[in-house]
Amino acid sequence: MRRKKAMTMLLSLSFLGAFALAGCGQGAQGVEQPGTGASKAEAVKSEGYNNEPVTLTFYSHNAGVLTDADLEELVTKPVKAKYPNITPKLVTGTKLDALIASGDVPDVILTSNYYLLDLLQLGLGSDLNDFIKQEKMDFSKFEPETINVMKGFGDKGEFFGIPYAMNYGMLLYNKDIFDKFGVPYPKDGMNWSQVLELARKVTRMDQGTQYIGLDLQSPTLLTLLTALGW
Repeated sequence: MRRKKAMTMLLSLSFLGAFALAGCGQGAQGVEQPGTGASKAEAVKSEGYNNEPVTLTFYSHNAGVLTDADLEELVTKPVKAKYPNITPKLVTGTKLDALIASGDVPDVILTSNYYLLDLLQLGLGSDLNDFIKQEKMDFSKFEPETINVMKGFGDKGEFFGIPYAMNYGMLLYNKDIFDKFGVPYPKDGMNWSQVLELARKVTRMDQGTQYIGLDLQSPTLLTLLTALGW
């Protein structure tokens, strides 16, 4: 009888938090209407800015525990300092699919790169390139990989979110298993090809125990990596 499987390496991917513009230029069902994305910045510019009171709604889609205090520090204070008529508001207590069904889609969705693909498949993405050019955003101030990750979601050069936070992943491994099979330990700076090759060397059946070289935790991660071309 086979013994329980033994895991060798466990990969925890880093998640990138991003603001994803969702509400602007959308129809009653919360899906962006054709032809609106490329002209949003110009439309706002041409209509003018009259300083009327505006409520900007925010929603956290699996972006961790976000409180009103968090929004106050991250968004409200800097926004109010420049645009006192704009009031950011955190929408809570209602699931995103219910908001979409009611046509009350939040203006800005906070999420991670892990879940952003889901939002795009729901038609909630807005291309921010025009706004980025209009506001002359300097991406050199960002961690380069955060920008590269966001670019990976645009099939035609679209840019769907602005990075605002990072956490770092790690590769955990069982030294005893590597020692058992005489395989060198993982090293810092390894690329995907090197990780996969190392995993193959410790993936085997040995004395009734199946050793699995690499565990990505969830099949969903494979979908994300494939979609980003990793």
